Amino acid sequence: GEGWVKIFKTIFFKTNFIEKLNLLKSLCFGIFIGQLQLRAVATALRKIAFLRTMAPFYFLFFYCRLIVGFCSWNAERAIIMPGSPNIFLGGKTMRQERIEFQCGELTLEGVLRLPEGEGPFGVVVVCHPHPQMGGDMRNSVVSSVCTALAGKGLASFKFNFRGVGSSEGYFDNGIGECDDAQAAVSFVLSRKEIDPERIGICGYSFGSIVALNVAVKEQKIRAVAGISPFIKPADLLDGYTKPKIFLCGARDGYIDTKSLQQQVEKLPEPKEIVLYPDIDHFWSGQEKGMAAKVGEFFAGSI
Repeated sequence: GEGWVKIFKTIFFKTNFIEKLNLLKSLCFGIFIGQLQLRAVATALRKIAFLRTMAPFYFLFFYCRLIVGFCSWNAERAIIMPGSPNIFLGGKTMRQERIEFQCGELTLEGVLRLPEGEGPFGVVVVCHPHPQMGGDMRNSVVSSVCTALAGKGLASFKFNFRGVGSSEGYFDNGIGECDDAQAAVSFVLSRKEIDPERIGICGYSFGSIVALNVAVKEQKIRAVAGISPFIKPADLLDGYTKPKIFLCGARDGYIDTKSLQQQVEKLPEPKEIVLYPDIDHFWSGQEKGMAAKVGEFFAGSI
């Protein structure tokens, strides 16, 4: 009764257009498979009298298939069936929560993933790529990093910048987005499951600009990772002595890797730069190896 009403309200009022399409796809697939099975059974019923007694059970099975098809969307969605808050990521069971948190007058959305147990846990805030280029917290690089962090027993908090998904507000050219990331850090610091001395931040592409700037300003952040990074302004990290890692594809069409190497060479230790041959800015199909490196970095630095 009330549980299903809650599910339908969540689906139709708290999902964006893409999520609704994915749900519709799952439902149609469930119906299609169910119809094929029903046709096969109908043919068999005409030939084998015994199977007629099984018809009620099969129709019950068909109904269950519809429910499964309707509710089996990807675990990357921040919507969770009531009573099923756990997901399996990186070889470990994680608790996942859909979060709404404040940044000034704006309400932003995010997804917090916590390892099993009481904690406190180290956590990494993950910033997604450019909002006006289709970037959001479900980006494949962002999701791969969160999965790798789970494999290292670390919590992760990914969120949508203002104006993205269900987050309120409008794009603010990186200025307001830095406030969003700072608010995300403040949020994880407020959680009792999080160790306030083990906070990291990671950003991909546009998200790296945000993450690096927030890392410099927020003293609680112990380490930072930039994926396909832009170090802006160029002298931003000149006095930054905390652990930092930069990961970039050697064929990145948006970043001059030689210039990036020269920037990193001038930075104080500890630092690391990793270039991946034959990889461009988007890491298509190659996210896993890079994300594993990010997970190892944070496991050893926070």
